Amino acid sequence: MKHLKIGYFEEHASAPVTAETRDAVRAAASALQGRGMSVEPFDCTWLSEAGDHWWTLFVRLGGELLQKEFKERESEKSSILIFSTRPPSKEELLAAWFQRDVLRLKLEKQMEEFPILLCPVCSVPAFHHGEREWQIGSRRVSYMRAMSYTQWFNLLGNPALVVPVGQSPEGLPIGVQLVGRANEEERLLKVGRELQAAIGSPRLAPMMAMGDLTAAG
Repeated sequence: MKHLKIGYFEEHASAPVTAETRDAVRAAASALQGRGMSVEPFDCTWLSEAGDHWWTLFVRLGGELLQKEFKERESEKSSILIFSTRPPSKEELLAAWFQRDVLRLKLEKQMEEFPILLCPVCSVPAFHHGEREWQIGSRRVSYMRAMSYTQWFNLLGNPALVVPVGQSPEGLPIGVQLVGRANEEERLLKVGRELQAAIGSPRLAPMMAMGDLTAAG
């Protein structure tokens, strides 16, 4: 793993992250450098283009495919699926599939230099049930926008994993995302193990601490 080039970015302009999330990415980058890997900035500006296509294929099309399953059970549907009631047209589907391949080739080209990417998992740490928007600095970030970092690679078909690195002010774990090239899961897992070894075992979230479990029993 020594001398492996890793591309990293702390934040995308379209999806601001908390200061603690940014710190977690920096800590992971430093830890991987300490294991002999080269960690350099990665140009992620264009990745937001994948967001619209993800929405078309995974939400609008997904909602259409689930319509029969939720017949007479509409109250159980996710608010996101309810919001996206208009199914995609044939032209929209073809455009999304075509553009997905264009973006996939673009990412593959960039990852010839950086076989592994390091970035946030989400704009925010774990949140309360029902929360759908957060204030980060001077900006409001919506639920779907906060999840952009995993949506992009979900659309493009890259293997990814999450390693807990930081902590929120409430003591909740903050993970970082490692992304590999298609069909290179083994290399990705090796880097994940290296990062975990460098960071050490994660501190348990408050509700998972043994003391709390014992007290609850």
